[in-house]
Amino acid sequence: MNSAEVLEKYKSVLFKAKIVSVIAIIFAIPKLFIGFTSYTTFLGISSNVALLLFTLGFVPYIVFFYSYWKCPSCNKFPGSGWARKECQHCHVMLKE
Repeated sequence: MNSAEVLEKYKSVLFKAKIVSVIAIIFAIPKLFIGFTSYTTFLGISSNVALLLFTLGFVPYIVFFYSYWKCPSCNKFPGSGWARKECQHCHVMLKE
């Protein structure tokens, strides 16, 4: 796989990771609001429903990051952080 293909595939992985992260954060907002305030509901959502939403948001997040957050070249976890420019295993450039 050449460098341009690796960059393009990793760009796609980053885009999908951002979407999954935004969805997880949106689903977590009611539980975080209820947890850090004295309110028992958030826009009509009870604490139990907020916990369910939190779980429904973060299970796909965790599955995505363990299953799909991989280097396109070596197919291993490239390392932590959004700003990673090269894979920690094969040292291929992931971003320009």
